[in-house]
Amino acid sequence: MARKPKLVLAWDKSTHTPEDDALLCKLLREVDMLKLGLRAMNAEDADCRTIASIVRRRIWNGGFRAGVFWDAKLDDIEQTVVQALKHISYEHCRMVTLHATISNSAMRAAVAACKGRGLLPVAVTVLTDLSQAECYSRFGNVPNIAVLNFARMVKANGIKAITCSAQELAYLRPIGVLDGMVTVVPGIQAAWSKHTDQKRTVTPAQAVALGADYLVVGRSILDPPDGMTPVEAARKIRSEMNAALAS
Repeated sequence: MARKPKLVLAWDKSTHTPEDDALLCKLLREVDMLKLGLRAMNAEDADCRTIASIVRRRIWNGGFRAGVFWDAKLDDIEQTVVQALKHISYEHCRMVTLHATISNSAMRAAVAACKGRGLLPVAVTVLTDLSQAECYSRFGNVPNIAVLNFARMVKANGIKAITCSAQELAYLRPIGVLDGMVTVVPGIQAAWSKHTDQKRTVTPAQAVALGADYLVVGRSILDPPDGMTPVEAARKIRSEMNAALAS
């Protein structure tokens, strides 16, 4: 594997209490990147500070240099996407998501808006809570083909990173469409973790074996089984990733 896969913590919390803050600080020592989704983006602490200000204080000032994955899932017209990206590209932000369903011109404009800012635009293909039938009803294809079509399209428009289930990677890599592209894989669910609403899931070891570059893990860490702390869960997942990489 050309790159060592990275562990990304999906901080999907609607609140930011002192307890949340303490947990976040501990978990940042165990992961490579922090993903902030729509729930976290709308969260505030007791002083009405937004997650952006909390991130600046806790991550950049605290020495966490790996940065933030801003999971905004932008899905709008070109001008709106570009203006949003101008506000997103602050110093600690490294990746940002936009939907692969936006126009070609919006994709190209997004690439231009991110250029030179250390910000990687990542195209969201087929969400991992969609079943085969649901994917077909929306995109006219099963996930493998839908993701293939999205990957080809975004790559042609200059985007060099996609999110998809690791289940699609085994199909896409032999075709060569992922050559030169970064793969961000959500729907990572440890075998020992609680059941979630994700449908196309894989374990951390499976994702590594399939060549995922970034493994996005949320509830397996933040809501571990009884008797296991979030820090212990993060370490266990890291251990499974390392073992898969060595095998």
